This record gives sequence, C-alpha cells and structure tokens, in this order.
Amino acid sequence: RSAGKYKSMFCHNGRGGAHGCRLSTSKSTRIIERCLLSFIREHFLDENALRKVLKRANEYLAKEANKPKTDTAPLKAKVKALQVKIDKLVRRIESTDNEALCEGYDRRIAQHQRHVDSLREEIRDADSQNVEPPSPLDLEMVKAYVADLDALLNQSIPAAAEVLRMLTGPITIRQEKIPGRKRGARWIARFSPNLMRLLQKAASSGDYPDSVTLEFLSHAIWIKPKSVEVVVEEVPKYEQLAPKFKQLHENGASIRTIASAHGICWSYAKEILDFAETGIRPQWKGTRNGGRSTGVMPLYQQIAREVSRLRDKSNMSFPKIVVWLRQNRGVSVSVGTACRAWDYVHRETLLRMAERGDVPERGRIRHVPAEKIMQMRRMIKAGAKTNREIAAAVGVSKNTVQRERKRMLAGAG
Repeated sequence: RSAGKYKSMFCHNGRGGAHGCRLSTSKSTRIIERCLLSFIREHFLDENALRKVLKRANEYLAKEANKPKTDTAPLKAKVKALQVKIDKLVRRIESTDNEALCEGYDRRIAQHQRHVDSLREEIRDADSQNVEPPSPLDLEMVKAYVADLDALLNQSIPAAAEVLRMLTGPITIRQEKIPGRKRGARWIARFSPNLMRLLQKAASSGDYPDSVTLEFLSHAIWIKPKSVEVVVEEVPKYEQLAPKFKQLHENGASIRTIASAHGICWSYAKEILDFAETGIRPQWKGTRNGGRSTGVMPLYQQIAREVSRLRDKSNMSFPKIVVWLRQNRGVSVSVGTACRAWDYVHRETLLRMAERGDVPERGRIRHVPAEKIMQMRRMIKAGAKTNREIAAAVGVSKNTVQRERKRMLAGAG
C-alpha cells in the first residue's frame, strides 16, 4: 500500500472483515523493519547470543561423538538371507506353469520384500547415526559469518528478504489495542527463528570450512524450535523518556533541571512526568503548520554560545548578560531565556547533576581576583597555615578561604 517512504502493510481480508481475519489496522514498513531488524540483531547476532547458541551446539556435537555405534552387520546378514529366499522363489515361478503355485510364491515374495525394505530403512537410520559429527564451531569464525551477513543483507531487496526468511521462517501477525489511544493498534509478530540455517548461508557464500558443521546442525534436531514474539510499534519519544524522567525526579532533580538537561521546554518535561506517574497520555492541540519544523533556530540556541562565554569567561551575572545582549547585539531576552541558553551548552553537566539529585550551579561569579585564588590554593595545598593565617596573608576573609578549601575538596575548579 502507498509508495516511496510512506509504504505500509495491511490485510485486505482484515480491512473488510472477511474470512474471520481480525487484522484491521495497517503499519508502516519503516516501523516493521526497524522493530524486527533491531530484535534480530540484539537477540541473534549479538556476541552474547552467539556464545549461548555455540555452547549448546558444541555440547550437542560432543554428545553425538560419544554415542555408541550401532552394529549393522546382523541386519545386513538378514537382508542377504531374505534376498536369497526371494531369488529362489522367483526361479520357482519361472519353472512352473501352475497359476495357484505362482500366486502363493508371489504372496511369499511380497512378505519377504516388505521385511527387506524395513531392514534397509533400519540400516540407513543406523548408518546416519554412525557418521562421525563434524568439528565444533569456533566463536571467532562464527563472528566472521555474521560480518558476511551484512553483505548479504545489503544486496537487492528480494535477495535480502530471502536471507531474512531463512532466519525467521513464516511470520504471523496479531493486533492488540493500545490503552489510552482511540486509533491504531499494536502489532505482535510471531515466528520461530533458525539461526544455524542463516549462518550456513553466510558460511557457504564465503567458502568457509565450518560450513559442513553448520549444514549438519541446520538439519539435525539438536534444539527445540522456540517461537518468539516481537512488538511492532512506534514508541513515542515521551513514552521512552518517561521512566528516566521519573527516576531523575525521584532523585531530587527539579522539572526545570530535567528539561534543560534534555534540551526541551519545561511544559513538555512536565507532561512526560505526568504520563510516567498517571499513565494518561498527553493531549496536544494541532498547530497551523501541522507540527512541522519551521527550520528557524530557537532564540535561546542562537545566543547560547555568547551567553556561555559571558557567564563562564567574563563572570557576568545573568541580569547583566541580558543588558549586554540588548546593548551590543540588539537582542531582547529575559533572564530565564538567558539561563536556558547557558543550560543548552552545558546539558551534559546538568544531566550529571540531575542524576545525583544536586541543585544545578550555573557557574559562580568569583569576585576574588584569580591571582589571590591561586595563592590561596598553593597555601592550602602546603597545609602549614590555618584559614585565619592564610586569609591575613592573601588579603581576603577567613570565610573566603574556607569556601575555597571546600571547593578543592569537592574537586571544583
């Protein structure tokens, strides 16, 4: 359905309610591909997942190697003896014209032949079990197969789809209503993956020696096929952020700090927290442009670097920064906008403070000259004088020395 980047999938029967199909919704192919491929990469192509599969595969190979061999000589002797009897009866049929005797010989030959067929089937099964299993798999070699899968998946769409079908097999879809939403539904994809079949394809394409082992494992019953379910749904950004915001807020971070650390406005952060606590989804009103970006950088982002320089380098207060921007740049902003501009540049610092539950410090203005600060630090490091003696020597108050000592203990600059 549709075309280009807006392609989607749905069922004609489900849309019309025909043949008992309940799949009445559609889903973007972009969402389907992202969800399924992310699940496959995380659960099957990840190194930890490969380690687990390889461990079970090598255990099975070792168990097969230690199995006692079945002696097929007695079975073959029985087949040979029966074959002699069959040949003897056939010669008797050829030497007589008595129809009654021929019918009796035919019945006896058929009985012997059925017995021969049964014995030969038993011999074939025993011979297949007596075959020495191939060598165990090596993790580094299997990781090379996985690397080759990227090349296979970057082929044309039909070829890549065929490779994925080897792993997933048939996929069935069912839908579930999403609580709190009037429209749409969550899709649940169900399939039984076969990783060894996919690895065998990658190994054969690269002409690796372990392809024999992978082929052996892909046809052997060494692991019970297990169905998996994958949720196919576009999770909104606010739903992804909700658990993290709730944790930060419980740690003591304010809504403003959380919003600044993530580069969003206060009201949006508040709505995400409300959703995390109540489960009620935000109800946003439509905008004139349909929510599309205008391409214009917000004002606080435009002045962010300038505000950071004035605050961090020139030690200006935010009210003075507002005045400076109006006089020198012709930009009129509030103190709150100036604070948000500084937060935009220092988001990582704010996020660390929010995780610790600390009150954000947007830089402190140091009225003490830098020379006196360095002198205090040298004397504090020496440890030979008290705060009162250092204050008298440098020409500052005792409290100033005490604050500087605390800053050095906390590792502040």
